[in-house]
Amino acid sequence: MSEKDWNINKGFGDLLTGLIDDVNKAAREGDILLWFNSLRILYRNVAGHKKIKAKEMKEIDIELKEIRDKLNNPPAITNKGKAYQNHIQSDVKNSLDDINIKLITEMHKAGLILPIYKNTPEFAAMEI
Repeated sequence: MSEKDWNINKGFGDLLTGLIDDVNKAAREGDILLWFNSLRILYRNVAGHKKIKAKEMKEIDIELKEIRDKLNNPPAITNKGKAYQNHIQSDVKNSLDDINIKLITEMHKAGLILPIYKNTPEFAAMEI
């Protein structure tokens, strides 16, 4: 591998890491629209990668489009409507979690995300 190839791969890895971080921040804040958009951007960046399984990505794409359709609801006026929208939001959050897990799993399988290993201190054990 040339230095140019390494730099391109490193740059792509940094981009993916940043996008994953954006998804995690949006999920932590509970901002459903930002979470969806961040996940969609991550999806778009890896969907065409040659090591990613096209079938799995197509399923994720379909699921993301189903969520997009659920997000385009006008504000509820009645209590029943608000309760229904709260239920939909809960379903959307669960779906976003599932999609996130599937997408990260596919990225791991394709080798796009390097495993993270914790370094153990050199003198972690005590000799007696």
